[in-house]
Amino acid sequence: MKVNAVENNHRHSCLYPMAQGAAIGAVAGVGVQFFQPVTDAEKSSPEYLREMSRIEREKKTYNLETQAFLDKINKNSKKTLAEDVFVKMYDGMKEGEEVGTKRILKAFRTIQEQKPEELSALKRLFSESKNEAEIVARKYVGLYNHLTKVIRPTRYFVAAGAVVGAFIALIKDVLHTEVKHQA
Repeated sequence: MKVNAVENNHRHSCLYPMAQGAAIGAVAGVGVQFFQPVTDAEKSSPEYLREMSRIEREKKTYNLETQAFLDKINKNSKKTLAEDVFVKMYDGMKEGEEVGTKRILKAFRTIQEQKPEELSALKRLFSESKNEAEIVARKYVGLYNHLTKVIRPTRYFVAAGAVVGAFIALIKDVLHTEVKHQA
């Protein structure tokens, strides 16, 4: 039995396998661009920090998501006092305004004076509202992280992937052996 390097007469160079490897590597490089997590350097950029700060502020302000939560409560034909006080707490607010401590304390005082047994219901509404805001914030953070990945310079990922793919194809082509049986 003898092992020889492959000597095919129909193929004179390794350029074709290298080109295939480069193409596959380039596609893989683009995949890496989107699957690689956002790096610490990207997270410390002024744009990223500014956007994360804006998202954090949005959790505490009156916005479309807050209005949707209030509309869900308003669908009830018979609201409890806690629900009514919670909804009225937002009356007259404009988008972007933050619910102040005075409004929150007033809501708690109203419940305490009129129906103390509904304090837990009011606390539950605040908790649900906070949870909804957290869910929306996580969604926006995820979307911004994806946007951060999109604006990465694709050419570097494509070039690195193509080089690695071509190199792997070259190594595979060089090491390709065929076992010849001698009878």
